[in-house]
Amino acid sequence: MTAHEFEIMVQRHLDGLTDENTLHRLQSNQSRWVETLFRFLEQTDKSITRVRRQHRGIERRTVLDDLNSEADRIDKVLTDILGPAPSQEVIATDIEEDASKAQIQLAWRDGRLIAWLGAHKSQTFGHETILDSLGRIGANSIEWSASDDLQLPNEQSAPCVSAPISSTLGWLVSLGSDRPDSVGATSIWMGLAAGLAVKLVVEGKIYPALHEVGGTHNSDSGDALFHVRWSPALIDLDAHAALVASTPSAVMLACDETDRHRFVGKVLSDLLIQLFAWQRVKSNFLMLLLILNKGEDFGEMVVAGLDGMAFRGNSDYGSDISRRLNQWAVPVTGIEKLRLLVRLSPPDDSGLG
Repeated sequence: MTAHEFEIMVQRHLDGLTDENTLHRLQSNQSRWVETLFRFLEQTDKSITRVRRQHRGIERRTVLDDLNSEADRIDKVLTDILGPAPSQEVIATDIEEDASKAQIQLAWRDGRLIAWLGAHKSQTFGHETILDSLGRIGANSIEWSASDDLQLPNEQSAPCVSAPISSTLGWLVSLGSDRPDSVGATSIWMGLAAGLAVKLVVEGKIYPALHEVGGTHNSDSGDALFHVRWSPALIDLDAHAALVASTPSAVMLACDETDRHRFVGKVLSDLLIQLFAWQRVKSNFLMLLLILNKGEDFGEMVVAGLDGMAFRGNSDYGSDISRRLNQWAVPVTGIEKLRLLVRLSPPDDSGLG
């Protein structure tokens, strides 16, 4: 019997469509049966993880219910064959005790925050344990979903969960100020970065840039894909240097960036996109675009994309606005290296300076 034929027989048994003869054949090949069931269970778990990450709403619930039901059926058959797993209560207690000593670690990936549990001797924990730990530090209202395992430097992988960074901002800022014991250095660093981004927005120290997405130019229609990115303006030299110097390597694990300076810039830009009060600047920004370029329709598309969402528009208009915005932002671009010092002379005999 081929592997495919045997898998069909195992699946028919799971679906309750097996006769006595087929059941006897499965029992005669018990080790192969168990191996196939474990493979089915692993595939189902991967499907559950993928659906949690990619789907939302009613469709997500329906598919997850079906997949969880399938996993339960497989688990029941495995239990019937092998018996219950030994010492479950002891194992669960040990895991709970180890998890209580582990720290929540965070990493950044474009638009998302990745969370996992780091512990002594590189022990890793499952999604439910991670979610329980997040709930204990005030992150239970955030919609976390299972994510692909994170590759650690020691050639291990760690289960992790992720959430849109826009839904984590308030919690992140609190981590930077409260610094609870149950979070690691990466979590505190992300909290400090979020706090700095809030400070920059409050002080109005941000500026926009328009970028063409590489490889999207259409020579026939003359358009391309563009997106707006926000950057810190005149960021304090000491604050920036401290953030770069304190960047933990682990906070960069989820992205391809290895340079700390560029990584800090990308994280701050992502945070600024989520924090910026769009409605208060849209009208003024549209006026600026109309001054820089006469393409009113394109200008309105840029304003509609202030939240970082990509849009397609005329390539010539986009390139021209991008160049002029960069020129306009030159005086406030980068690190604040100069400071204005005002020194007052002591009062003279008349009492005036």
